[in-house]
Amino acid sequence: MCNHNTSFAVLMSAYEIDRGYAEAQSYVTWVLLGFSTIGLILTLAFLLPAKALRATRSAKINICFTLSLLLASLLFLVQDLFIKSDNTGIIKLKSVACAVYAMLQHYLWLVVFCWMVVEGFLMYLSLVQVFGSHISKYMLKFNLAAWGIPLPFPFIGYFVFTKHYSISDRQFTQHDYLADTMCFIKPESIPFFAFFLAPLVIVILINIVFFCLGGQGYQKFQKSSGTIFGSGANFATTESSRGSHGSLGYRLVLRYFYVPTGPFLPDSHAVSLHPS
Repeated sequence: MCNHNTSFAVLMSAYEIDRGYAEAQSYVTWVLLGFSTIGLILTLAFLLPAKALRATRSAKINICFTLSLLLASLLFLVQDLFIKSDNTGIIKLKSVACAVYAMLQHYLWLVVFCWMVVEGFLMYLSLVQVFGSHISKYMLKFNLAAWGIPLPFPFIGYFVFTKHYSISDRQFTQHDYLADTMCFIKPESIPFFAFFLAPLVIVILINIVFFCLGGQGYQKFQKSSGTIFGSGANFATTESSRGSHGSLGYRLVLRYFYVPTGPFLPDSHAVSLHPS
């Protein structure tokens, strides 16, 4: 059985990934996510030294979004160094360290989702509320929202859905938050659907609304100005926001509809009790 956990597909799979295909998925993920990580690092390397560009609102938000995505990607990419599906890694499955790692991954991806909403909101302000788009201390407010709103979800998911039992003189723990073969949210569980999939769906729906409103506002601007190049900054903001929150969000949603097939599909409905 393959002991790799770094297939990016595991993030959005509502079912256990067929371990027969996990090794090939892992290699593909290492290559593609490695290139993506390099791209994120280069993005920060080009944005941070440019003072004039860094001072703009869109650049500040893009830096925060890129940083959160970089942290989430790195944490996911390096987990094979510490975690093995056969429980031979430095971090043992269902341990406290595994729970911390899973909660941290969960939190960082929710932060990424929040920055996707901020990107969509920025596009809306740039195209629809052009003359009334000033927000005092906007970066403080955006950061508090993006880094603060996701904070309770991993704690609720773990502490509410981790149950302790006593049978005779032995203590057992039922993990309905942690997956059986990796340190992430358990597929096909209430925490997965309520605290990971549902927020992503809400983010996508909100951004669709923002994009539709922004498209309508841009069309009105075109008609009133008589040219499609009257606001190059707004057009660039539209393309940047659409690319950043769309490419990640829609890819994850499409991944949810993937149906794993193969010779081995573990029974994800079985309850596993582990001595605490």
